Amino acid sequence: MRSASVLGVEWRRVWLVVAVSDDKDARREKTAATVTELRRLVDAARANSAVWHVRHESRRELAGTKPTHCACGREYSTAGSMATPHDWLPCPCGGHFWRGCRECGTERVEPPIVYDCKPRRPRPNPR
Repeated sequence: MRSASVLGVEWRRVWLVVAVSDDKDARREKTAATVTELRRLVDAARANSAVWHVRHESRRELAGTKPTHCACGREYSTAGSMATPHDWLPCPCGGHFWRGCRECGTERVEPPIVYDCKPRRPRPNPR
């Protein structure tokens, strides 16, 4: 039986806008999901006479649902609900979930590895 969680995850770019002012709430942070929204937030902060500093930075965040089932319908076995060293591959892009199906042997990596990714598999524990 297939699950809706066969859908994967992807890295999404967002922008953090920080406005510093002299009032009681001296620092305000807002997140923009689009360039248009970023421009609107920056313009609004610059138009506010109480704001004396505005900056923004680009960030990446995971969007979507971590895969829990293989395409064959079998549930992936995990040590818990959080990623463990055995199912998370560190990478300069941020990282990837790795899953292996015990039923059909299929391996799945989410988000997909692209040309500039260099994921590192965790080393097995020495015995």
